[in-house]
Amino acid sequence: MKKITALVIFILCLFEAHAQQNRFLYLEADRGQLFYVRVGTQVWSAELGGHLIIPIRPDSSYQISVGFPKNQYPEQVFDVPKTGKDAGYILKLLSDKGWVLLNIQSLELIIAKPVQATSQIEGQRSTNSFAVLMANAVNDTLILYDRPKAKPDPIAAPLLASKKKRQQSRIV
Repeated sequence: MKKITALVIFILCLFEAHAQQNRFLYLEADRGQLFYVRVGTQVWSAELGGHLIIPIRPDSSYQISVGFPKNQYPEQVFDVPKTGKDAGYILKLLSDKGWVLLNIQSLELIIAKPVQATSQIEGQRSTNSFAVLMANAVNDTLILYDRPKAKPDPIAAPLLASKKKRQQSRIV
């Protein structure tokens, strides 16, 4: 009888330990603003109405990047502390602080980190969802820009043309 009781208690402890592994981060945008969230290489898009639920590990803090469709606002980076439990935040645009995350339970504000200034990149930034997905996969947003083709060098152009002509004459 003692062995059966000990076995039942052990199994219940296993279920309790396993149940504590699934935690979620709930994000809701003020006024139903559409947004996407990037955590490392994973990207999630908010539902219509501006809300999103992301699975997280309770023992980790996260750096999340929040972006908006059509680059309506620049991408915002937030450091979300570990909570050990489910967490909920409202994404708000405040006139004096910019974008912030308001913790639903504790009413604490997490202010977006200043975005590092990047060098001026020529070209048009692509908003294609596939391009954004690929940029996030390689963790490089530089590939989102369509760069203008380089103008040929007026000095090197005749040399390249003669080299190409010689190669074509060898093939024929």
